[in-house]
This record gives sequence, structure tokens and C-alpha cells, in this order.
Amino acid sequence: MENAVYGAIVLNLSDNVLREVIGEETTYGMWKKLEELYQHKDLPNRAFVRERFFTFKMDDNKLVIENLEEFKKLSSEFKELRDKIGDEKNRSFYSTHF
Repeated sequence: MENAVYGAIVLNLSDNVLREVIGEETTYGMWKKLEELYQHKDLPNRAFVRERFFTFKMDDNKLVIENLEEFKKLSSEFKELRDKIGDEKNRSFYSTHF
């Protein structure tokens, strides 16, 4: 199970991210390293997700289904971002008004 999870994570990382965590030998170690690298960079991540979503263009070198899958992934990430921002706004509103 450990190897399958480790492999699934590795297969879904971009090359530049993979270079950052390739020295980790366990799934737990890799996950902790990813959290350390990316969890606290919230504002730049939001800007990055938003930019990728709004500038998406189909790649003529890919199949239509591959482009569609990439767009679905971006849409999902953007929806999560919007939900997170909405939750933060609600918390902020309630904490200042009640």
C-alpha cells in the first residue's frame, strides 16, 4: 500500500516539484515536505490558480480529451479556491459583526 500511494503522488507531481521531494523515501516524508513547501504560500497559490484558470488555452499537440481533463482539473482547483475565499469572508464577517 505504501508503495502504491508513494507512486501515485510521484506520478501526479510536476517535474519541478518532484525535484524538491525526490530525496524523501517514505510517503509520510514526501507529504510533510510538500506541506512545508506549499501549504503556507496561500496568496501566491491563489494568484497562480486564478491565472492558470483564466488563461487556459487548448494545446493543439494534445488530444481533446486530454485538454478537457486539464480544464476539469483547473475548474476543480478554482472552485476549491472560491469556496475557501468564501469561507474566509464569512468567518471575517461574523467575527467583526457578532
